[in-house]
Amino acid sequence: MGGGYIGFFDSGVGGITLLAEFCRRYPGERTVYLGDNANAPTFDADFGKDVATVTYKGDGYESTTAPANAGKYTVTVTIAATSDYAVATAKVSFVVDRKGVAKPTITGEGEYVYNGDEQTVKLSTDGESQGYFTVEGGKKTNAGTYTVTLKLSSNYRWSDDESEFDSQQRKHEFTNGWTISPLALDAISLEYGETTVVDDNDGTPQAQTNVLVGFNTSYPDAYKITLQSDNSQHVVSRDGAILTATNADTYTVTVVLASTNFVWADSD
Repeated sequence: MGGGYIGFFDSGVGGITLLAEFCRRYPGERTVYLGDNANAPTFDADFGKDVATVTYKGDGYESTTAPANAGKYTVTVTIAATSDYAVATAKVSFVVDRKGVAKPTITGEGEYVYNGDEQTVKLSTDGESQGYFTVEGGKKTNAGTYTVTLKLSSNYRWSDDESEFDSQQRKHEFTNGWTISPLALDAISLEYGETTVVDDNDGTPQAQTNVLVGFNTSYPDAYKITLQSDNSQHVVSRDGAILTATNADTYTVTVVLASTNFVWADSD
C-alpha cells in the first residue's frame, strides 16, 4: 500500500474489531482511528492468561491481592503489549469503608463499691474482646469518678457516623463515665474493760484492755487511730481493735478514716 495514513471511522459498531484485524494483517501500515463519542463502543477483551497485571496500593499496602482492611486505595491495571496492541494502563481510586459497630453504654451503675481489688467497667456490648475498640480508663481500684475512652480499631466506625472516611470519629469519651463508691463502715464505739488499776497482789499493775466496737477487721488500714494519755510516759498499745493500757490515767482514742475509699455509714 501507499505511504499515507489509512483512516478508520467508528460509528459504534465493529470499528475496533476491524482496526485490530487490519493491523494484524498489515502491521507496517499507518492508521488513524476516529471514534464517535456519542456512540462510543464498549467491549470485553481477553488478552490471555497472565497478560494483565493488577496492583493495589494504599497507606502502607502494596499487593496484587485486593485489600481486606479499611482504607483508601488505588488499583492499577496494566495490559502488556502484544503483537497487535500496545501496552495499556488504567488507574482507579476506591475506598474500603470501615464496618459500623454500635456505640455501647456503661452498665452496672451502683454496683461498683471499693473493695481493695481492681474493678472493670461493664459495657453493654463486648466490643473490646471482638477487636472493635480498646477501652482506656476502664480498670480502677480506688473510689472515685472516672472518664472512660473507647478507641476504635482501624477497620471500624460508629454505626451512627455517616461522615466521610477521613472525617469519621476514632474515639468516644464517657466523661464522668463510671463511679466506684467508697465503702461504708460502721461507726466506732469503745467497749470499756476494767477502769481501775488491778494488781497481782504484789503491787504490780496489770494490763487492761478495751475494745473498738465496729472495727472492720477486713479493712484494718481503713482507720487512722490516735491514742493519747495525760501523761506522755503512759503508753497505750493497739492490736487491731484491742487497746491495752497499764498505768492509771485518762486516755483519749481518736478514730478517723484513712482515705477517701471509706465513709462512715451514718454520714450524709
